[in-house]
Amino acid sequence: MDENNIKWFKEIGDIHIPEIGYKAARLAELTRAHFPIPRGFVINSKYYFSFLQKNNLKEKINDILSRINYSDKEDIKNKSKDIKNLFFKTRFDDSFITELAKMYIKIGETKVGWLNSKVDEYIAIRVSITSEDYLPKDLDIIEKYSGFINIKGINEICNHIKECWASLYAPEILEYKHKKGMLNNKIGIAIIIQKMVNASHSGIMITTKEIAGNKNTIIEAIYGFGGSSLISELTPDHYESSKKTLQIIKKTKSKQEWKLKRLVGKTTKVQLEPKEHEKYKLETSDVKELTSISKKLELYFGVPLYVDWVIEKAYIYLLSADPLDPSLKKIKKKKTKKDSGFQDKMDSFKKEIIVEGIPVSEGVVNGIVKIIKKPKDLEEIDENTILVAKMTNLEMTPYLRKAKGIITDAGSSICHAALIAKKYDIPCIVHTEYATTMLNNGQSIQVNGNLGKIYKLTGIQVVKMDDSKNNLNKNNNIKIKKKEPEYPETITKTIINLRNFEQLNKINFTDINGFLVTLKSLFSSEELSDILSDKALIVNHIKSKLKILLSNIDDKLIYYKINTHSDNLLDIRTASYELEAILEIDDNKKINILLDNMKSTQEITPIKEISDNNLGVVISELKESMVEDYISKGVDCILFDIYEIDSSRLKIMINICKENKINRLVDIKEAFTNEDIKKLVELKVNTIVIDESQLHTKEIIYKKEQELLKNLLSV
Repeated sequence: MDENNIKWFKEIGDIHIPEIGYKAARLAELTRAHFPIPRGFVINSKYYFSFLQKNNLKEKINDILSRINYSDKEDIKNKSKDIKNLFFKTRFDDSFITELAKMYIKIGETKVGWLNSKVDEYIAIRVSITSEDYLPKDLDIIEKYSGFINIKGINEICNHIKECWASLYAPEILEYKHKKGMLNNKIGIAIIIQKMVNASHSGIMITTKEIAGNKNTIIEAIYGFGGSSLISELTPDHYESSKKTLQIIKKTKSKQEWKLKRLVGKTTKVQLEPKEHEKYKLETSDVKELTSISKKLELYFGVPLYVDWVIEKAYIYLLSADPLDPSLKKIKKKKTKKDSGFQDKMDSFKKEIIVEGIPVSEGVVNGIVKIIKKPKDLEEIDENTILVAKMTNLEMTPYLRKAKGIITDAGSSICHAALIAKKYDIPCIVHTEYATTMLNNGQSIQVNGNLGKIYKLTGIQVVKMDDSKNNLNKNNNIKIKKKEPEYPETITKTIINLRNFEQLNKINFTDINGFLVTLKSLFSSEELSDILSDKALIVNHIKSKLKILLSNIDDKLIYYKINTHSDNLLDIRTASYELEAILEIDDNKKINILLDNMKSTQEITPIKEISDNNLGVVISELKESMVEDYISKGVDCILFDIYEIDSSRLKIMINICKENKINRLVDIKEAFTNEDIKKLVELKVNTIVIDESQLHTKEIIYKKEQELLKNLLSV
């Protein structure tokens, strides 16, 4: 075997991605970044294709595939079995087995004093699908179909590698590829082999979720291993922790009666002791450590992530860490339409909380309760139904898609109801415990999928959706409000962090100096999905929105923040489209470009060469060398996106900027105190970036400015 076809995670770089696939490349990147990943290596897809070629399997497989009758499930099943037999009748060459054995032994290698101890270790085998012709979103189902845990010994590993390869031709996968029109020779398979963590606990983590304006980390945990695959069956313990303090804000305990455990080399389902039913599954220290890891992950990747984790003997290991936003790995088409004025109508109703749960799919809707007790009840669901059930299952999927909202007694962030709700953009709340008993059939309620609350409503009228509206053309009218200022005028400029386009109609323009906009503030999530599905039109859509913005707020500053590196592996990268749109539309150079998530100061140079707009960067670390490097590259402004005010360090940064006549902006966080804001005025920050709800900080700034002026005049 060519040794280049098998590599340790730490030896893999971006150049290898085409032959190892997204999943393997992600694990390699996490390893190189020194995150706690179980030791492992990858057999690339080149070896898979080489194995087919050397043993004349390609022609034999193609011959079998050409004779499949896809309307006959039994024939598909038989042909799949024939292909699997081809793999198992063919031997691996000796050089492959030797190299594989050498790598396998090293997985179980540990140091005992000054000696190395080598043992056959239990391992997990997973697949990573490769293809240059098909999108990851279309390959996910194939990738999830195969994988094995608690495998031991070189012979067993060889057999399970063949099992993984043969899974490309499993009956379900053959039908799926046929339906999608996928060519078999365009899809490869890499094999991931990792040390099997004998987990006492496992679960998932969402590194950032905004709840009631606060950005928290969500952690869900079960006993034993199984993680995300079992959480969809069991109801886990649920924890919410503060990213700033690492403290637990909220936790919910759930009864777990059994767990998966390795006994005598086999994955076994064992019953839990009654005393374990009543305990919280994670210690406070575990939650803190997981939250700390989540902060480091986001700092590295620059986006919120969905993480699979396990614990063995108090050590935490990560099994995966993928972008939480589906558009970063695949484009999700929104399938439901919301009435743009619906929220205002709902807020006018008298509301009373009935029950609460865990929010798993965002959105706020009103509807009529239908409690599902038997299969026949599902037939009564229509577009105004709020479906309420103890828990959902696969057979209910077609009916869930029709529902306006979903509520369950049990469940987790990735239970069946949650996954379907996210896929079809349906507001959903799970783990309410009592919804099926607290709610009544025919009752008018509001489901708040942002807060996890269900309200009783009076005076509700079901509003019919108007599907005739073009999503990309709505909400474009701006009605400028210029009335008497509500807050005193300050020397320090005030920039509003625009969250959505409609917000422009609500703000009193007299109180502010400008706006900070992003792609997500120009378009709703539904609009973005439509736009990103056709790259050829991205620039035109952005230009259209910017044109409206420029023509309506011509006397205000505009800062446009571009996320230059949303993700290091797979992503719909929009930065180049955003930059192109700005350069084409902004003849008068009114837009100040802010580059966020920069990986290197060298990235400034090519943009400076093509743009005459003011150019700035966003930094989240107070490092003198970094600030000096950016200034040397010609930036005009710096936005400090920091979560704590370190006065001494920030003073140094601000002074460097002042000496070089660089505009200084600070993003004001909710956690900042009045004293923090006063300190920023003292340090001579030019501009503050705030949310609309923080406009009252202008009064604090004004008083501090007056105090400083008074002291100056007295001197």
